Amino acid sequence: MLLPWRTLLQNAALGSELKGSLNKARIDRIEEQIEHYGLGGFERSLPAELSGGMAQRVAVVRALESRPHILFCDEPFSAVDFVTRLSLNTKFKYLCSIQGITVVFVTHNIEEAIFLGDEVAVLSGRPSRIVQTYEPHLSIANEDAVECRKSPEFAELFIQIWKDLKGGHGNS
Repeated sequence: MLLPWRTLLQNAALGSELKGSLNKARIDRIEEQIEHYGLGGFERSLPAELSGGMAQRVAVVRALESRPHILFCDEPFSAVDFVTRLSLNTKFKYLCSIQGITVVFVTHNIEEAIFLGDEVAVLSGRPSRIVQTYEPHLSIANEDAVECRKSPEFAELFIQIWKDLKGGHGNS
């Protein structure tokens, strides 16, 4: 959630500001990430002037730039169009990897889970329990959300997770 009285840049910098680590170099890096996440030109915009997907991307930039050890994400790209979502998945995975961030990522998107997850847990309906876990090992382009779909393991894993969900075990 973004603070409505702060600009996009101010919201993106909030984590660093609260940690007391906001300086010129950090602001430059935040501005670079804003551009990287397709938000360039909106730095002075207020949250009410942003789309839902843009607001989600600002929240992701803020979270990553605060350099957490563990990051909990609840469908951060759900309001983003499919093409943008694939691009954001690739960028997100790369940044979390190079920063050494452990991520618990909640998604209802099977493809997203396969690409982003070192471990994928399929949950049942309420009361939720873990039905099955998988460790995706993709043989082709594990670092690219589009190219990884060429891996034979990707399709096999998608079908297996789909069966787990469709089998009545996993209501979303």
